[in-house]
Amino acid sequence: MILYVILLCVSLFFVFNYVLTIILRNFTSARLVPCLISLLHSIILFLCGELYGVYSDNLILFSTCYFTYDSFNIILQKSKYSKDDVVYIIHHIFVIVGLYVVLTNNTIRESLPILTFVVGKIELSSAVSHIINILELLKCNNYKNIMILLKILNVIVWSYCRLLLVYLSRDSLFVGSMAYVFTAIVCISIMALFKFIINIKNN
Repeated sequence: MILYVILLCVSLFFVFNYVLTIILRNFTSARLVPCLISLLHSIILFLCGELYGVYSDNLILFSTCYFTYDSFNIILQKSKYSKDDVVYIIHHIFVIVGLYVVLTNNTIRESLPILTFVVGKIELSSAVSHIINILELLKCNNYKNIMILLKILNVIVWSYCRLLLVYLSRDSLFVGSMAYVFTAIVCISIMALFKFIINIKNN
């Protein structure tokens, strides 16, 4: 039943994405659309986590739809895949598995308040990265000092939200099969952090 609901939500999300893409293309470049959708997803999860304290099943399904859509978007939109693309898809697969576990495992659901808190902060760090990607696509590199400050902020927020906060909450997060999910997220986050630091040095 849950798999049926997930497939239905994914289908609806693809329709929503198609309509949103048509609307956004009237105002901006097609390349910006995935970044804007990713930013919207991050903001919704962060704000809902701050406002309600616990994610609802509907929001978890919404997030599952987003990560499924983004994975298909990467696969379908490119003829050649970079290492970053492969890492993104692997990250998304682990997250989708984690979201499914949260929906179906009552033991894991007992940790939903702390999961909501940590995931909300992780999405905050993602939002900062999406904003930087959008600014780079808009060719705002002329504002070099501002971009460098944003990238430094990104490193700080990323380190706190995805590494320190996850470590401090490890007893509640690394439970059962979720331990594999968060281990993968931490490893990928460390790889991304090194990339961000190199990016700052190259500016």
